[in-house]
Amino acid sequence: ADSLTFYLEDIDSSSWDAPPFHRAVRHFSDKAQKTPSHSFQYRLGNETETGLPPRTFDHVLIIDTYHHFVRREEMLNHVVGLLKPGGTIVVLEAIARKPADIHPGCRSRIFSQDDIIGEFRRHGMKLEKSRYAGKASGRSNYIFVFAADL
Repeated sequence: ADSLTFYLEDIDSSSWDAPPFHRAVRHFSDKAQKTPSHSFQYRLGNETETGLPPRTFDHVLIIDTYHHFVRREEMLNHVVGLLKPGGTIVVLEAIARKPADIHPGCRSRIFSQDDIIGEFRRHGMKLEKSRYAGKASGRSNYIFVFAADL
């Protein structure tokens, strides 16, 4: 892509930090062997919605955030509604080693692969692929790619 717009959403504006996203842009620019133009749009959401425009996105990334969704049902309904037809949701998440496992950093409950996949299936999404993405804080991380189950 020659031009990328990153929409960064959080329910707490004090956590907005652009440098990690600039590193990601540099990474993908290097892979494409060209420098895309890019912009960042910051949005303040809440526990049930992002404040992002519906039916707008080809891809929605949920990076180390799924376990923070307090009102998971409402948030996933909203996130699925952000996708354009044919869009995907990509989730990078630490995986529970046992039931009711706790994330060592934030102390939130983390979930098994089956929990995550099942939740997205209940929201009309099918698992396209998943893969191991390394360890952090002693937990295995996985990337899941979900697409609308038409």
